[in-house]
Amino acid sequence: MEHPLFDLLLKGAEFSEVLDKAEMVLGNPVAFIDTAQNETTRSVHYPREDMEDKAYRRKQISDEEYQKDTDYVTALSRTGIPQVLVWPHIRRKRLICGCLVYGRHVGGIRLPDIGNRLEDMDMDLVQATARLIGMAYVLRNTRSEGENCLWNLLNNKLDASLVDLHTMFSASIPTWNNLCLLWFIPEYYPDYTSNLPLYQQAFAGLSTCMTNYDQGFVILAGAEELRSHQPQLTQYLKDNRLTVGVGSPGNTLTALQRSYDQARCSLQFAKQTGRLGLAPFSEYQLNYLLSLIPSEQTASVLDNSPLAAMEIWDQQNGTEYLKTVQAFLRCNGNIKETADLLSVHKNTVFYRISKLREELNLDLADTETLSLLNCLFILKTQRCNQEA
Repeated sequence: MEHPLFDLLLKGAEFSEVLDKAEMVLGNPVAFIDTAQNETTRSVHYPREDMEDKAYRRKQISDEEYQKDTDYVTALSRTGIPQVLVWPHIRRKRLICGCLVYGRHVGGIRLPDIGNRLEDMDMDLVQATARLIGMAYVLRNTRSEGENCLWNLLNNKLDASLVDLHTMFSASIPTWNNLCLLWFIPEYYPDYTSNLPLYQQAFAGLSTCMTNYDQGFVILAGAEELRSHQPQLTQYLKDNRLTVGVGSPGNTLTALQRSYDQARCSLQFAKQTGRLGLAPFSEYQLNYLLSLIPSEQTASVLDNSPLAAMEIWDQQNGTEYLKTVQAFLRCNGNIKETADLLSVHKNTVFYRISKLREELNLDLADTETLSLLNCLFILKTQRCNQEA
């Protein structure tokens, strides 16, 4: 079942509307403290709470551990990526959702009191709401109108060490300022006096996704959630003309780093072919392998390939063999879809295929020939993109 805030984020609702809906969902007021503007949206709970919590927490952990956590989170936000963090309240039974940018805590959400009985409140709903509100705040501040989206829905579960994830991404991502990340720090109930669980957490089954927004976006999404929402997500992406590269799931640091690299590659290859929607790396493994061929060898292969022969024939005789074969491969050999793509009658496609066999000795009914042509078109696309 979709979260009640899902539609609001899809349509890019005003932030105040998101908060109003959150209050209805949770049945209690929600306070959002914008410390950058020194303003409070909606109601304020415990005005002196910040200082009290800080002093209380310092009593529970050593100065060394406290400084270690504080320095880490601050340093992480100094990369320039808006960081959304959801964590349990240290003393009062509630969750807080905060946003840090360039080392400054620019916003925080205090969710309603849970009271002494944690089981009285639907914690899954509270956690999901906190993440949705946090992402709404980040999108409001870092995205232009019309760019609000549903990535927060995919972040249904993220149990990971922030330190390990930060290490992974800093080693893998070349430019931090193009990304916006959502972290969820798991809660440990009922012990609220222990240190925040920033370290030594286990990974869930995650995939990495990366969209073709101008500013970029990365998601660590539960693999099962991604699969369950795939039809709806694919349609939404196509309607909004978006492409998302998806890496393979993993539950280790090495696997997640590989997943990110795969997502980046599959996004690149999907954009080259004009594909919209989800683009799993599993469908672009051949593209990746061919991209490893040195450009000099690629040029030599293409210049002496059937594609070059078709291109010369088309130029000399006014035919469209190259375009027809490319469409045929793109439509997986479906004659009707090929004809629709080319805006011709299917008999025209049959005729061109027969003439290819007769004039250029290319049999599109042969599997090996189709495989060769597919590889050559991939190389041709990659070569064109390198030269552009």
